[in-house]
Amino acid sequence: MRKRQEIAERHLTEKIREYFPDEDVVLFDIETTGLSWKTSHVYLIGVLYCCCGEWILVQWFLDRPSEEKNLLQMFGDFLHDLKGKEKNGNSEEGGGSVRLLHYNGNLFDLPYIRHKCEFYGLTDPFEGMESVDIYREVHPLQKFLGLPSLKQKDVEKFLGVEREDRSSGGDLIPVYRRYLESRDEELLHLLFLHNHDDVAGMADIIPVLSYPLFFSGGFRLSGEAMVGESGEAMPCGDDFCFQENGASSPERQALRIRMKADHAFPVPAAVTDREYGAVLRLGCGENPLSADLLIRTRKMEMKHFFSDYRNYFYLPDEDRAIHRDVAIFVDPEHREKARAATCYQRARGTFLPQFSGQIEPAFYMDYKSKPAYFRWEDFQSRLAGSEETEDETLRQYLLDFLEVFRRTSR
Repeated sequence: MRKRQEIAERHLTEKIREYFPDEDVVLFDIETTGLSWKTSHVYLIGVLYCCCGEWILVQWFLDRPSEEKNLLQMFGDFLHDLKGKEKNGNSEEGGGSVRLLHYNGNLFDLPYIRHKCEFYGLTDPFEGMESVDIYREVHPLQKFLGLPSLKQKDVEKFLGVEREDRSSGGDLIPVYRRYLESRDEELLHLLFLHNHDDVAGMADIIPVLSYPLFFSGGFRLSGEAMVGESGEAMPCGDDFCFQENGASSPERQALRIRMKADHAFPVPAAVTDREYGAVLRLGCGENPLSADLLIRTRKMEMKHFFSDYRNYFYLPDEDRAIHRDVAIFVDPEHREKARAATCYQRARGTFLPQFSGQIEPAFYMDYKSKPAYFRWEDFQSRLAGSEETEDETLRQYLLDFLEVFRRTSR
């Protein structure tokens, strides 16, 4: 068994602490001779953790495959000691629970280690520990971020992270076997280097979590939400709508909502949703915390439908429905019992799409058409009268719209 350790570079620990300020975090990665725990063995485990105020990267290397149980026991004891410190109130910088941080560990690393420990009669080293899988967090936003794949190295490249290692885990399986035969120190260096750069690289890509955290509500409103000239072409169906003859086109009217993210976006990103006529930009201005959402408005007439249509009468001459208590004063020849499709009132205004239907009154272009809309003039009055600094309905509207972007960008 061989062990190496070093003090982690400061910029790595700063990234960890920005995103996990109140927790003891353990970053870990394993190297194995195959994907199946039944027909392979783990030969290298690397961790990055805080000890006595310093962040240390530790690696345990198995130079005798027959001692795999000892390696797993050593790793389990290490985690047990960390959990013991937390339980006794002696945790390090974070002062809270111990959390695992890994890349695609939910699918591979964690079940692999658990199966191995069960095979050897060892306790589950991860028992009672919560974890964050960076891969799982970023996966829904792969298309949004323009990532060709979700391999850790591709995420590192996206963020401008450089690594010395050029090998994949699969490339190193025969390297490990050759090392066992030759004990060549250069081969050993390649094995340690790959795991080292995987663990250090994991810390380096933590800022990619800024995107999923934002989509999950990690932001504050910055300034008023306003409808006005978008100042640019807005998506309109399959094409873009532009000004015509220098005049203002209604399609260029947009609701602009500015936000401030909880964490800076390391790389600017933008996406357009043509179906709903919206543009989302993250970190595209001078401030990497900035987020800007533009939603094309529709200045037109729409219909608000009443669900209890049996209590209404439809007036064909006026193309609207009125309650039966009022309809008794209308000539029977000019009224008819309302149906679900004719039980509506018409209204003109500036309309915006909504998805949960929680902003009342809801409007539609026609019966059973989608999406629902709300009239901005009504909502603006509500915002003006709100005593809250950030109207929860507007915030929920933003989250609904962000979910549309997340869903359509998969």
